[in-house]
Amino acid sequence: MKFEEALPVVTEAIKSENGFRFYQHGTSMLPMLRDGKDSVLIVSAEKIPPKKGEVILYRRVGGAFVLHRIIAERKDGFVTCGDNQTIPEKGVERGSILGVLGGFWRGDTFVAHDNAEYVSYVRKRIFSRKFRRFIVSIKQVLKKILRRS
Repeated sequence: MKFEEALPVVTEAIKSENGFRFYQHGTSMLPMLRDGKDSVLIVSAEKIPPKKGEVILYRRVGGAFVLHRIIAERKDGFVTCGDNQTIPEKGVERGSILGVLGGFWRGDTFVAHDNAEYVSYVRKRIFSRKFRRFIVSIKQVLKKILRRS
């Protein structure tokens, strides 16, 4: 079953007291979330309000479902970015948010969104994003130079 087909059930589960747990796929949230290995708990935005640092599950205008971190809030919506990415996505509207990360499981260990070590990780990840973007730019330039040689 595709996520799209399960959306009504998923939406109800997110609104419930227990939230909705699933195994995420993709590499955009590395190193925090490993593709198909770690599962996430998504809860309602009423339970955990979306704000800088929180990971949200949202739907893009094109229909894709995305799990990314809020790195800023602007008048036109949230700015998000995967932990393993450097280019932000701007204009994520509140109405497109399905839920907020309540925590995740790494094996049998649950890490809550307000866990002290996790909060420290979030701060470092947001702070280092611009540096990581700069490093990626330098690597791309070096690759171009080496290809010409």
